[in-house]
Amino acid sequence: MIRALGLAEHWHILPAGDDLDLVGPVAGRLLHRYGVLHPSNLHFHLPIIELAAGGALLTGVGGDQMLAGWHLPRARSGPGCGGV
Repeated sequence: MIRALGLAEHWHILPAGDDLDLVGPVAGRLLHRYGVLHPSNLHFHLPIIELAAGGALLTGVGGDQMLAGWHLPRARSGPGCGGV
């Protein structure tokens, strides 16, 4: 698929070793630059964010929530009991 879309020359496979440890070098770079962040595994995205500099990045984060279906609460038509 990647080759068929003409993306092969831009495709990167990143190793996920000890460098992504919670106290590893990738987390250290993020901590040094921005301080403590939440969630604690935010540094997992840093290598792909750096590769996407000047371009676009699409991840699957939040995809389940987006496609799971959800309902907005109904708007009230008037003041409730406490509003009178």
